[in-house]
Amino acid sequence: MRSDRFNNEDREKIIIAGCFHDLGIWTDDMLDYLPPSIALATKYLRLNGLDRWVPEIVLMIDRHHKLGKYQAEHRTLVGVFRKGDLVDFWLGFVKCGLPKQFIKDVKTHFPNAGKTRGDF
Repeated sequence: MRSDRFNNEDREKIIIAGCFHDLGIWTDDMLDYLPPSIALATKYLRLNGLDRWVPEIVLMIDRHHKLGKYQAEHRTLVGVFRKGDLVDFWLGFVKCGLPKQFIKDVKTHFPNAGKTRGDF
């Protein structure tokens, strides 16, 4: 899905979900990190007067591990966020339709800082 399909508000929602979606791993030191990640995102949104975004961002975080196509409410942003997380998690081996060169460029611009999945 092309980024120019999204308006600035949609992009902001994706950014916020991206910042919070895995945060509970570190803040609560647990593998069942979705509930604390959702709580942190919800608190942030409410503190910043973005209460109306809570349902959509909660779904983006809660469903980002879903393997099949997400078809319910807010499916556009939930789906694109899920696909982005798959590309990230699999370090570009799963491409979700993105060109190989684009993934290579992103990985060059945002290096993994020497960390691998086993380092966590």
